[in-house]
Amino acid sequence: MKLLDHLKETDERVEDFASRIGEARSTIRKIVYGQRQPSLPLAVKIERATKGAVTPADMLLEAVLAVCPECHVRAEHPSVRICTSRGCPMAQQVAA
Repeated sequence: MKLLDHLKETDERVEDFASRIGEARSTIRKIVYGQRQPSLPLAVKIERATKGAVTPADMLLEAVLAVCPECHVRAEHPSVRICTSRGCPMAQQVAA
């Protein structure tokens, strides 16, 4: 279960959860909204605080496109989700 779903289900605000586990609100907010992946110790702390409802695996960020499946060119930056290689059909499909 995602941390956001758990907080909604338990009717707990991000600020209250952060305070309860002794972490900065900004850190927990970034984890809740998928802007940051927690360290392993923090992920374990969150798992314990949610009584196992949210596991460390639930907080892993989804991998983004690192290598284009069409032309096999490596992305310039890990956050690039489309191919930027000239002449690649994937790049043309997105641009069209």
